[in-house]
Formats: sequence, structure tokens, C-alpha cells
Amino acid sequence: MEGVSTGRVLYRCGRCGRVFDLQQLMILAPRVRCPHCGYRVIYKVRTPVVKKVKAI
Repeated sequence: MEGVSTGRVLYRCGRCGRVFDLQQLMILAPRVRCPHCGYRVIYKVRTPVVKKVKAI
């Protein structure tokens, strides 16, 4: 799994589109805002890994 960071949660700003991690987000605690532009809408970035489950 190259390029996939396990255990690290990434967030993307809804306005400027910059990606940042939880540590950068907690700098502005208790307000949840983008650390770059201050926008209040952020999205959790999902990993591109597909989970396969074997059906019985």
C-alpha cells in the first residue's frame, strides 16, 4: 500500500480545497475551521483503498 498513510486522518476545506490533518485542525480548537482561510465547512478525505469481503 504505497502512498496510503494508515492512522492519519486528513481533511479538505470546502472553500480553498487545501488538505490538512487533525493536528493542524486542533490548533484552532474549539472552533472547527480551515487553518488557512477560516472557512467552517470541512470534509474528511477518504482513502482510495477498496475493502474486499469474501461472500459465503
